[in-house]
Amino acid sequence: MRMVRKGKVIVTGFGVILLLALFLVLMLVSSCKKSETPASPAEEETTAVSPVTTEEISQEQEEVPGGPYSPYDGKEVDQDISNLRPLAIIVENLPVARPQSGLTKASVVYEIVSEGGVTRYVVIYGPNINPEIIGPVRSARPYYVEIAHSFDALFASFGGSEQAVKVIDYLEIPDIDAIRTGAPHWRDQSRSAPNNAYMNANKLRAFAENKGYSLSGGRSPFLFKEDAPEEGSGEPDTIVVNFSQPSFEAKFVYNLEGNDYLKYVAGNPHVDRETGEQIRVKNVIVQITDIVNVGGEPGHVAVRTTGEGQAFYFLDGKGISGTWRREGVDDPFAYLDQDGAPVKFNRGQIWVCFVPSEENLAATSLGD
Repeated sequence: MRMVRKGKVIVTGFGVILLLALFLVLMLVSSCKKSETPASPAEEETTAVSPVTTEEISQEQEEVPGGPYSPYDGKEVDQDISNLRPLAIIVENLPVARPQSGLTKASVVYEIVSEGGVTRYVVIYGPNINPEIIGPVRSARPYYVEIAHSFDALFASFGGSEQAVKVIDYLEIPDIDAIRTGAPHWRDQSRSAPNNAYMNANKLRAFAENKGYSLSGGRSPFLFKEDAPEEGSGEPDTIVVNFSQPSFEAKFVYNLEGNDYLKYVAGNPHVDRETGEQIRVKNVIVQITDIVNVGGEPGHVAVRTTGEGQAFYFLDGKGISGTWRREGVDDPFAYLDQDGAPVKFNRGQIWVCFVPSEENLAATSLGD
């Protein structure tokens, strides 16, 4: 597989003459034509998409009054940490790994299958969130890395597939993996390996700084708004996402009193190991994309993280359909409504489910 990134195309001989001629023609046609976007390193081709309005999204986000606010969950943060880089960590979801630690505090959670239908989480923590216990931490896959890179996040995991490591190196990810870099972690002896590795957010940030990674930066695809008033909220809603088998089913039940969604896993309340608190989500996104079994005994899959596709958004007790877009692996996602305008989310946790088809989703608010 050949990987192509901006500014890294090499040509020789007669190809140079052709390239120069083509360049002159393009310059005559338009002096402001956008350069080719990078292809996903996990794919041979990237689906062509219309331009993503990431600049417009960024500008509109800056106009939100008050703050400063975290661009990842919309919550108010102290000025001195408002530009702190987000932290992305891979957390396991096997039944023996439940209940997990640190999910209730996450800014954003992406849930996607790994192999054998098992889901894992790419957990994003914004500048205002530093849990003492996160885990169980597990290994990376290429698409997990690409999702973390969309946030320009510090990336923590416990090992990774061969292809995932190649993507980490290729994208020059700020890697703080427990195995490859010796990032701080510990084993909980009350659980069996490999589902007993845990990490601390503050220790990871300190480790990243010692490795020379910048703690400033990050990018976000989200715009935020205030909650809808109670009279403007929707009716009771239940969202069910079928990733593979019943033991990994995710369900979200709308709670009018808190204008949020109580999360369930495999039909049971999804709670935090440390506090017993049930996960409460302010926004749910179901993102439709290509998920293909690439064969092999473990049943590994390839997941498309660039291009465009259908998306469904759930907040304020209502469900709407729209689209998602992402030009290349160096860009954030864009989450758009039916009119192509950026969706504005409620301040609080956002849970994103990647599935291959609308048939994997059932929601009362969508009439399913």
